[in-house]
Amino acid sequence: MLVAQGIFPLPPQELVPIQVALAAGDDEELAAAAGESLASLDPKIAASVVAESADNELMAYLGRVLEHPVVTEAIVRNRAVTAAVLGAIAPRLTPELQEMLLLRQDLIVENPE
Repeated sequence: MLVAQGIFPLPPQELVPIQVALAAGDDEELAAAAGESLASLDPKIAASVVAESADNELMAYLGRVLEHPVVTEAIVRNRAVTAAVLGAIAPRLTPELQEMLLLRQDLIVENPE
């Protein structure tokens, strides 16, 4: 429960992925606690975790839950992000981030839809 609540003494790069897994898990109490903790996560910390992650489930979750420009920018800049994750957050991007997304020509060429 301490991990789900985000108060277990782990660095964010280790704690946040575990919380995302718990938030998506079957245990309703743990999922609710993890979801609540992640929803209140400082966007700068979330962006730092995203920038160092190759976990697309984590990026999709944080992009969906936080919807903060700092987090979405980190997702768009992440070279490991998939077209599916970018497609999911694209409708909510600011004009500046939409321009940045257009610069990700590697994914656009591979996934024209």
